[in-house]
Amino acid sequence: MRHGERVVGARWVSAAVVPRATTLGVVVVLLGAVALPHGLPVFYAFLATDVLILALFGLSMNLLLGYSGMVSFGHAAYLGVGGYAAGLLALRAELPMAGALVLGAVAAAVAAMLFGAFAVRLSAVYFAMLTLAFQMILHTIVFKWRTVTGGEDGLRGLRPAALVDGPVAYYYFALGVLVVSALVMYVLLNSPFGYTLRAIRENPVRTAHVGVNVRLNRWLVFVVAGFFAGVAGVVLAFSKGSMFPEFVYWTAAADPILVAVLGGMHSFAGPIVGAVFYRVMVYVVGRYTEYWPLVEGALLILVAISMPRGLVGFAQTLWASAGLRSAGRPAPRPLARASARLVAATPSRATGDVLRLVGLRKHFGGVRAVDGVSLTVEAGQIHAIIGPNGAGKSTLFNLLTGHLQADEGEVYFGGKPIGHLPSHAVISRGIARTFQITSILRGLAVYENVLIAVLAHQRRVLDCVTPAKTLGVDQTWQLLELVGLSEQAGQVAGVLSHGDQKRLELAIALANQPTLLLLDEPTAGMAPQERFESVELVRSIARREGLTVLFTEHDMDVVFSAADRITVMHQGRILAEGAPDDIRKDERVQRVYLGGTL
Repeated sequence: MRHGERVVGARWVSAAVVPRATTLGVVVVLLGAVALPHGLPVFYAFLATDVLILALFGLSMNLLLGYSGMVSFGHAAYLGVGGYAAGLLALRAELPMAGALVLGAVAAAVAAMLFGAFAVRLSAVYFAMLTLAFQMILHTIVFKWRTVTGGEDGLRGLRPAALVDGPVAYYYFALGVLVVSALVMYVLLNSPFGYTLRAIRENPVRTAHVGVNVRLNRWLVFVVAGFFAGVAGVVLAFSKGSMFPEFVYWTAAADPILVAVLGGMHSFAGPIVGAVFYRVMVYVVGRYTEYWPLVEGALLILVAISMPRGLVGFAQTLWASAGLRSAGRPAPRPLARASARLVAATPSRATGDVLRLVGLRKHFGGVRAVDGVSLTVEAGQIHAIIGPNGAGKSTLFNLLTGHLQADEGEVYFGGKPIGHLPSHAVISRGIARTFQITSILRGLAVYENVLIAVLAHQRRVLDCVTPAKTLGVDQTWQLLELVGLSEQAGQVAGVLSHGDQKRLELAIALANQPTLLLLDEPTAGMAPQERFESVELVRSIARREGLTVLFTEHDMDVVFSAADRITVMHQGRILAEGAPDDIRKDERVQRVYLGGTL
């Protein structure tokens, strides 16, 4: 038994020592922050306040960068909107500081809401450049609109409320704002919504194929990040007593990215640690040399090279090397368990045609990947689609699940057209799939991969309050046991063997409780024994749960041992269709497969 662990049921789980240590560490840090201004010159209260504002700004940025995988080069725009809005409300409308704080943050959220509706449609570098463009537009407005914003002279004359007027009092105000904001973000990131963001970061395509509206979730977190950046902007404005265009200049967006990466962008505390390290380093180096930017740059490069996971990641590595475990453990397996079976209480009773394709076409330039395919899949069947490489099998699956839109034709599922729907909407109607190249959430634990799929099926992905690991526990363990991965629940999915990754992908698909299960080459890359076990597993699940299965495969032994009906594709068209014995004897099929006998 490892140090700090105990046995529950048939598996190891960490004892309470780690959460207690984490809680104790937070309490110690907070007590230190409260005691910090006492006995020090007033200057350090100003410096500490700057650190707190930068930490809050970094936390808001890390909602996008570290948890959603979105790199924004224009995040300072929302700090500026919040600060300028609060300043204008306080100076022109004589609104109290508390009202300016709330409305300034809301103004930043509204700006993020409007701009994000366009920005989240793009990805990668296009998203980053569009956010930068918005910030540059905002900078031009505040710089040129002198009658409203003060132009290059800025907004001046802001004074905090009498209760927090003074360097030490304002430091405590900023500390309180940071603590409350961090607590809200922590709850959000450990809710189903937060886990969904992690899934989107790891693999947006896989996440869409468990029924998550990826674009909607990206937009929501963009708005939330804008809100907290606006809060940081308001606190900054009243701290400095002014707002200047330089706060929204295009280089200002580098600060939150820098502190998030320095501290560890996949750690919640990373931006806070990064802000402390960065501001203290700049202050200390600046006291001893006029060439502080050179020394600062060298130190940052050194940290980036030696600690690629940031300061917190480095500390976690040391923690693990000492034999202790960090957070991220799966929920304990229930002690009393029923026999392993799917979440559905009763097998599916669907009858008739589950899936019907009518004249489906998809062309890529002059390549006719799918060319007029019409196909019917009956309820309860295990239906195979075979064909040589390039026959159009994977493209057909992408059309069925909304990953691609057909040029012509229609897809009917349960008698209703679904060909026009996006992936998440198709999946939510009772279809699940695996991919030819295994598609999982590689950076998350095995348990978390399945849990997120379970939460998506339960329509809990927008729940921002409930701790995610208190939900879907029975169903998640049930599915892990079903595919034989319960003993590897805490393992990072990316280090699993190829065969186990295929099993994990099957569990993710089954979490949707599908009526129709699509398997794209489910045994590809497996050893012969693994192939046999995988086929038997799928067949037993399908028979017991009443699933309809449509799969593609190159291994003819697998096809003929598992399929009730076979469709053969060649050059985007259906070459033959029928029972396994009929397909085995078909001369056209034999010619397609190397001219030999099947």
